[in-house]
Amino acid sequence: MIPESPPQFQPILLTFVILVWFPIRACYPQVALRDGSAHMMAIGDIVEPVEEWRKLKFEKLKRRWDYVFWRLFYTFTDDIRTTGFRPPIEIDTVEETCGYIRNLDMYIDGTGAPQGSIGLEPSFGRFHIDSAGVLYVIVAGTAIDRGHRIFGNYLGRIRPGKGEPKFERVGLKHPFRSFFTNTPRAGSIICHL
Repeated sequence: MIPESPPQFQPILLTFVILVWFPIRACYPQVALRDGSAHMMAIGDIVEPVEEWRKLKFEKLKRRWDYVFWRLFYTFTDDIRTTGFRPPIEIDTVEETCGYIRNLDMYIDGTGAPQGSIGLEPSFGRFHIDSAGVLYVIVAGTAIDRGHRIFGNYLGRIRPGKGEPKFERVGLKHPFRSFFTNTPRAGSIICHL
């Protein structure tokens, strides 16, 4: 029931149904909105399709229920009010290696371009926008340091149109494996690093 409004206002009930068709079942969408544009990433979420891998996983895990996250998709619309989403593109897949992909964070920069975390071998990441509007990516991942693979937390500044960020290791004695950052997209106050 819509509450009563003053006589000079007429209530309008708006309902939007936005359909995006992915080539397989896609779940855990991330949506980023900016100036009427909408961007979406979603991860393919299907039952293990490779019979021999399904059997091996059952032997190890003793459960038949097993979903895999192998394919990452992206789609967008320039104006969500007037235009539908474009056909999704597959950003990456680890289907042949039985790997694992997660969509963690997405940011739309001032030019309208989506930004994703890139560079070293991240296992987890988030974006951070500082008080000057500068975009950083903070990741947990593995990098090579003096010939050894080292897990740690890394910080990289993303400069639109400037290629991959240069990452610096954050000197934590016990690096975080997963974390959240304060973000104005979630209502947090912007702060400088």
